[in-house]
Amino acid sequence: MNQYGTLAWSHWEKFRPQELSQMSDPQQFFTNLGQQIEQRIVELEESLEQAYPAQEEYEARIGQLNQIRADAKDQALREMLPEAGSVTSMTVWPPLSVELL
Repeated sequence: MNQYGTLAWSHWEKFRPQELSQMSDPQQFFTNLGQQIEQRIVELEESLEQAYPAQEEYEARIGQLNQIRADAKDQALREMLPEAGSVTSMTVWPPLSVELL
């Protein structure tokens, strides 16, 4: 499980404990979700890099790439982690099936 799967698991423990307790295989679910979050971050990074002209100065370009990565991560997590108390807010890209007991 990658860092995003671990983060998602912690998020579910805090905000969705009942749903978490009903998952038949949370390890597999969060492993898959973490991989999908990571993939979505890469997709968003690529899209954002194309939207902004590259900085010519090395340090400016590093700063720009770091900001793009942070923005992509924030957006992916907002898209893919459910809000506390909201059943309909979860958007997983591509959609995941959640196996409940």
